[in-house]
Amino acid sequence: LLKEASRYGMPVLLSTGFATMDEIKTAVGHLRLFNKYLPITLLHCIGGYPTAPKDANLSRILDLKELAIGLDIKNVGLSSHINEWYIDLIGVAYKISCIEKHIALKGLYRGPEDGHSLSPSEFSKFVRAVREAESAMNKPRNSFCDADMLARFVSRRDPSDWLRPIR
Repeated sequence: LLKEASRYGMPVLLSTGFATMDEIKTAVGHLRLFNKYLPITLLHCIGGYPTAPKDANLSRILDLKELAIGLDIKNVGLSSHINEWYIDLIGVAYKISCIEKHIALKGLYRGPEDGHSLSPSEFSKFVRAVREAESAMNKPRNSFCDADMLARFVSRRDPSDWLRPIR
């Protein structure tokens, strides 16, 4: 299946649920058999439907990012089966490239994904929260935002007497 998928040259989202690092390397090798430049995204995934937050093991994203560097893979994401969608925001802090989240029209479909799928209104809240989390991380490390720069100007004291802001 992986060899066949690689023939088309389309980007591949490779779910790594319950796979060892060696198994992931083997899968990537099969994908790259016909196209060594195939765009691949490794997705951290837990096979439990739904996944309890205590079982999410989101720190494994960091292991996948390290593996991805060695395999010359640019993207790592999250395939989430967590009903509590706010837990997925941790992945944003790990600089993941995508989140796979299921959406369902509750009551119209009964299947294995129903237990962790979001309703359209929940999905809308989820997307807004992801975008806000990304925005909260938009500054380079060790830099100041505009509010900090204004506060520094207004609040810093003159070192000659420490009584008034520097002008």
